[in-house]
Amino acid sequence: MRHLSLITCAVSALILVAACSGEPAPSKTQDLVVTTVFGKVEAYKNEAQPQAIRGGFKLAEQWCVRTIGEDSVCTMQTPSGSVIRISGDTTLRLAELYKDNKLAVEKTGLELVAGKLMVKARTLSGDDSFTVRTKTAVAGVRGTRFIVAYDEQAGTQVAVESGRVAVGQPITVALPASMTNAGKDVNSALEKSTEVVVTPNETLAITKKDNEVAQQAAQKIVQDKLVTVASGKPEDVKKALRTFQAEVTAAPVVARVEKKSITAQDTMLGKDFEALRSLAPVVLDDKPANGKPVAATNAKAGNDKSATNELKVDKKDKPVEPQYIPRDKETVNPEERY
Repeated sequence: MRHLSLITCAVSALILVAACSGEPAPSKTQDLVVTTVFGKVEAYKNEAQPQAIRGGFKLAEQWCVRTIGEDSVCTMQTPSGSVIRISGDTTLRLAELYKDNKLAVEKTGLELVAGKLMVKARTLSGDDSFTVRTKTAVAGVRGTRFIVAYDEQAGTQVAVESGRVAVGQPITVALPASMTNAGKDVNSALEKSTEVVVTPNETLAITKKDNEVAQQAAQKIVQDKLVTVASGKPEDVKKALRTFQAEVTAAPVVARVEKKSITAQDTMLGKDFEALRSLAPVVLDDKPANGKPVAATNAKAGNDKSATNELKVDKKDKPVEPQYIPRDKETVNPEERY
């Protein structure tokens, strides 16, 4: 018996050692790295005191970054090479920065609180996603160059330079008590039904009024299609939900917002497109000469040039403002098509 106990202890010890010496669990979050800063730019999380940032600063999920002053600019990128630039007087929240190294899945979710951003998203694959949300719109992309601007009064404007962007409206409906567990799926299906695909040299504007109309229509269709069966048998409720989601995904619940073509008269968009085309990812070197990873803590911005996370970037990366150059829809890189 004593011999058996010794064997059991030895086996347990070997299992413990193997577990401790195994490969680390794949990361489920990633940082957005600031590559260039012009003017005054701050970052903060929740109610924390904002801090000035500079090139090399690492922004984690749920952080907010904002530019102060119309001439301030901040450029960031994901480790995989998607580039995001925010213009002056802009606030951006990093709602989701998910990456599963084992499954090779990356999900980036941005929330534009106010202002304007330019995105040069890498070509996505599989279950990857890249979305930008405002109060009035949801834009989903797969390898695209596009611009999103949001203002509380004017609403959201999306303009596409390359690729395709599916732009929908955020929907939240009240469901009967027996269906509340399906709320996320129902709202997602309703949002899908409002989508408009915006292609190169096209723009789409969604106002607060558009949202109100869509929300009212969505609630009415829920009332007509689901409330009447909510008190039925559980299997009937599930069947009704499946049928409802299929129907609203296949056909719009409201008249979709109309997009329009961008012309040479849209000079501001022309300038923005040229600046967008100049965006390019930079090499993110997270390993110094000794081979050890760069410290995860963010250095305060200031005059100290020895800060751990400082990233040297050519000042020529600042946005330029040349004239509008017409772009034919058929010249889009096939790899960037949605």
